[in-house]
Amino acid sequence: MENLSFPLVMNSRNFSSGTDAFKQQKKKAGRKKIEIKKIEKSTNMQVTFSKRRTGLFKKASELCILCDVSVAIIVFSPAEKLFCFGHPDLEGIVESYLQGAKVFVPLESRERSVSYEECNKQYEEAMKKLELEKKNLKETETVFRGVTEVGGRTLLIR
Repeated sequence: MENLSFPLVMNSRNFSSGTDAFKQQKKKAGRKKIEIKKIEKSTNMQVTFSKRRTGLFKKASELCILCDVSVAIIVFSPAEKLFCFGHPDLEGIVESYLQGAKVFVPLESRERSVSYEECNKQYEEAMKKLELEKKNLKETETVFRGVTEVGGRTLLIR
């Protein structure tokens, strides 16, 4: 084991060299400034899009809360999927914009043709139908291939 000795009085030269060494190690981690240009690799582009979309929506949400404003953001991903953010109501904000209205009318004072409860009910019914169709498809495929299950074992019928 080495005997390390430290000076009792630390002069400015020793102190600064110690902090410089610490700063050099610290620079390795953290954010790096990137050049703003189109990302060529599609996987990198998708990852960057996802992270920045989340940050954009978070900033928009903070702006709504801090400044009591209405915000609508509509974004298409590189994979051509639609992502939307709206506070307090995306449809109402877009509708107001398209009509050229100077003032946004909140959801409470507007009539809605379909309620969220109704949409959720329709969604649940569609999911049940989808599960039934999947089950029917699986049964049809097994019959078509001449495969049957007996006691948990798959038997081929020839």
